[in-house]
Amino acid sequence: MGLFSFGRRRETFLTLITLEGPGRLRINGLRAKDEKSKKVAIAHERTVCWVEFSSAGAMLDKGLGRASGQATEVDRLLRDLPTMPTCRGVLDRLREGQESVGKWLQLGEPASR
Repeated sequence: MGLFSFGRRRETFLTLITLEGPGRLRINGLRAKDEKSKKVAIAHERTVCWVEFSSAGAMLDKGLGRASGQATEVDRLLRDLPTMPTCRGVLDRLREGQESVGKWLQLGEPASR
């Protein structure tokens, strides 16, 4: 199996929190098919933070975006994002075949256990 995918990056799911105005955050999910698409999404001027997941749902990487200084509780968002029901729903939609998914994020949303 490895011979046929040699040199190609496996598809991952990238979830980004974007700042859409004062106190308004949105979670966006997309399929990252190569390193360039990941870099472009992370570098977007409204990206607060991001987490990359494998297609099975395991967290692979995470970080802060350019707008991280404009949002509150960024560290908590980055820590809790993988367990938030909204994030899990976005990942489910990506697994079902959607290319991209966007949902409004409720700041008081509890992390699932």
